[in-house]
Amino acid sequence: VVNNEQQQFTSDSESTTEKIQSAIILSFILSIGPLEAASTLIKSNKLSPRYAYIMAGSMLAIQVGIYHLVLFNPSYALLYINISIILSISLPKLLFVGYTSEQDVKLRSTESSLWRTLSGLLVLVVLISEPFFCDVFFAKIG
Repeated sequence: VVNNEQQQFTSDSESTTEKIQSAIILSFILSIGPLEAASTLIKSNKLSPRYAYIMAGSMLAIQVGIYHLVLFNPSYALLYINISIILSISLPKLLFVGYTSEQDVKLRSTESSLWRTLSGLLVLVVLISEPFFCDVFFAKIG
């Protein structure tokens, strides 16, 4: 009986550890979108840096929470990551940046920065690894 309880405790703690690790990894990947949204809102003078980064942290927590509480299915992770990042980057530009002034046009256009380059590389790594994960998914279903 003691051995079974120890095995159950060990498997529960391993499961909790895996969930925490997956949440941390997902947070790093998904942070691309909310941080870019914060940058857009700061540059468009819609929010101060303090509130923009609070919004980015809240947005990231909501995105990770939605995945872990509602969707928690590894076969949909890459799709969720792609959609979340694209919406997080695009929606603030569509909703809060105008189109009439020169500053708005500059903000809507692509600008090169270290953050943009690094985030682009991270997305590229995810997209390149996607076919390998898809093979694992299709192998599971049949």
